Amino acid sequence: MNTSARKSSSADPAMTVWLWIMIGFMGYRLVLYALYAVDHITYPFDYDAGEGLILSRAWIMARGGDIYSPVTVEPYFVMNYPPVFEGLVAVVARLFGPGHWIGRLLSVTAAGVCAFCVSRIVRQHSGKSLSAVAAGLLLYASCWLTSWSVISRVDTFGLMCTLAGLAVMSRDASRRTVRTVLAGAVLFSLALFTRQSLIAAPLACALAYLFPNDNEPQRRRHKIVFLGAMIVIPAVLLAVMQLVTCGEFYRHTVLYTMGEFEVAHFTRWIGDYLNMHGATVVLCAGYAFMRRREPRLRVPLLFWVLSLAVSFTAGKEGASINYFLEFWAASCILIGLMLGELEHFRGSGWRRLAGPVIVGILFVQVLVMHYRTDFNHVREVYRQSSARLSAYVRDSPGEVLSEYTGYLVINGKQPVYQPFSMTQLAERGLWDEEKFIADIERGRFSLIVMTNVGMGYGRWSQRMIDAVKSHYDLIDTLPCYELSFYESSVNVNNVYRRKQIAGKR
Repeated sequence: MNTSARKSSSADPAMTVWLWIMIGFMGYRLVLYALYAVDHITYPFDYDAGEGLILSRAWIMARGGDIYSPVTVEPYFVMNYPPVFEGLVAVVARLFGPGHWIGRLLSVTAAGVCAFCVSRIVRQHSGKSLSAVAAGLLLYASCWLTSWSVISRVDTFGLMCTLAGLAVMSRDASRRTVRTVLAGAVLFSLALFTRQSLIAAPLACALAYLFPNDNEPQRRRHKIVFLGAMIVIPAVLLAVMQLVTCGEFYRHTVLYTMGEFEVAHFTRWIGDYLNMHGATVVLCAGYAFMRRREPRLRVPLLFWVLSLAVSFTAGKEGASINYFLEFWAASCILIGLMLGELEHFRGSGWRRLAGPVIVGILFVQVLVMHYRTDFNHVREVYRQSSARLSAYVRDSPGEVLSEYTGYLVINGKQPVYQPFSMTQLAERGLWDEEKFIADIERGRFSLIVMTNVGMGYGRWSQRMIDAVKSHYDLIDTLPCYELSFYESSVNVNNVYRRKQIAGKR
């Protein structure tokens, strides 16, 4: 874009038309997302196992319980993340009672703020409003973000905090104040205590301060305040959490959450990501290379590179599409900056086609990102089977063990076990499953609900599955909704009832 080309003070009319077409189409997609989000928010039951765990832990907090308790005592739970998101859900649940709508509404709202922050960052760096709007709407083009942002999980809220911090820090260096950099540090710290892997944005800002460009105005006091705050605030919060939980906070959020990196898992997820977002990755990589020496773009470029590095943690067993949300947001920022330059791009000959060609590539990429609009199917099919499953849980006289723990909470029952995380701890020798298996074998639970996906995906150990099949009767199979960014998975809830012992009811 640099050779034999010039930037004009006026926008290229053809490029403007292309951008408006792109914005119009993505605006239509946003309407579909809004309908999709409303349907999900009003759905009363679990969408995936993680939602039930969020609600279970939030309800424990709402009643004054300890969510970072030792894993050797019931309930057998691992609190994988810091408590910010669950704490917010707990506050609302205490007022209105437990429900998935709380976390889902927080996530959907956070997604809207994320889009605004992406637009704001692009506008501050490029000065182009039209491209900024396109970048914000582009965030919704990925079905990875739209699928994940309608469920009650920590990721979208954490992404909102980190993008808000980046938006604050993206103000022109000459206009930054001590309050600005302090606010950025607070937002980044809030993001870290929502999801501990959100380190790319604060690290990008820190590197920009530590290794300033000679042509960029720097204020020593701002550097000291930001770097100091990014050390002190998380350190103080960590110390408080460690003290309050008697050291369990570190065990839950670090030791118990760590998993072995497997190349097969990583290649699967990175392959899926490239399959659906490949064009944007290539465009961003090319733009980052061409603008690598541009002082004003150091932070967004570093953010893109570092968020890509963080996404490599998707090789951990149990990782999912949420590990790429930050990288997608960073990509939207770079795409917006590129479009901002193309708005005023002037070239001769074939170079005049650069803008329309790139917008055309993006348009095709948006079409390739399969967009989920199956909310009617979800409403009609899964609500019925979920209502039946909820009735099973509600009418069972004793304790119930369920892979989807949200069904227990909304029916007034206490979850006692977290599938997958506790199973992983047992495999690593950090938790003894003998007592839990003995409880299954002696018929402690009146009802057990396990999905066919969960039974084959490591959420339960083979000994647990064998104990259930030996001491419980399969009484029903119900189709259930298992989150998928392609389509609703073929999955069923297997409902087991304990066997009747002769002479005993």
